[in-house]
Amino acid sequence: MTTPGFRNGELPTQTPAPRAAPPPGLRAVPRFVRASFAVLVVFAVFAAPSCLAPPPASAEGARALRLGYVTEGWPPYIIVGGEPEDDRGIVPDLVRKAVAEAGGEVSFVRYPDRRGVELVREGEIDAWPKAREWVENPEDFVWSAPLLLSEDVLVSRADRPATFRTISDLFGLRLGTVLGYGYPTLDDAFRTGRIERVDLHDAQTQLEMLDRGRVDAVVMERRIADWALRHTPGLNRDDFRLSTRNVHSVQYRLMFTGRRDWADFVSRFDAAVARMRASGELAALFKKYR
Repeated sequence: MTTPGFRNGELPTQTPAPRAAPPPGLRAVPRFVRASFAVLVVFAVFAAPSCLAPPPASAEGARALRLGYVTEGWPPYIIVGGEPEDDRGIVPDLVRKAVAEAGGEVSFVRYPDRRGVELVREGEIDAWPKAREWVENPEDFVWSAPLLLSEDVLVSRADRPATFRTISDLFGLRLGTVLGYGYPTLDDAFRTGRIERVDLHDAQTQLEMLDRGRVDAVVMERRIADWALRHTPGLNRDDFRLSTRNVHSVQYRLMFTGRRDWADFVSRFDAAVARMRASGELAALFKKYR
């Protein structure tokens, strides 16, 4: 940036005016001290506005949001492609649209879940899709309004449906779960052995174990279960039942780093999501990824 009044950063070539004698109060001050004082004054004048201005992080973040999510994806919420910009699914499609309406751009990065959450906490990533209930010290982050309801249900074989009204109806069953996941409404029964927990790697493995009769039912998120049953080779959707009652439900949001001020951007983002919900775009998006 060039200084106003100079051309291409060059000093003006006009002849300097005769130097006036210093005021009486400065005559006794050595010349190098007076020069240093002048430099400090100039620095203070030009530095003061930047010191008083708010940090530009939120404006930059609004223009270029870096959203992270799990490396392996989470179909149909996140379906990974060759490169992150090729990723699709409910979350990438929804966020692209809402961020654009909020006046920004979004790029995607992939990390293991635990590492990704820490990078958001440290400010290395701008946001991560999550539920407040799944995060330690959620007050450290800035949260969007709910994007959707995540519902854990029981998936069982159609010839042996696992129905329940209360958790006690499930005592004595072997339930397939995902390794490392918490199940708030079931954890006490798992811990006491009233329900046997069988940890598995992912949704596909859960359904394969269920199909072979190795477990009585599996606990899965409703949309994930529906997607997996329709897209896993060798499985027939009609051979399985999803419980009408939820085992657990939680609101899914975007979790923004607390290291910068995201209030204005999140407000615009929430407004865009609300418009998409009212217009039916969200419902169409959910239907697209069944």
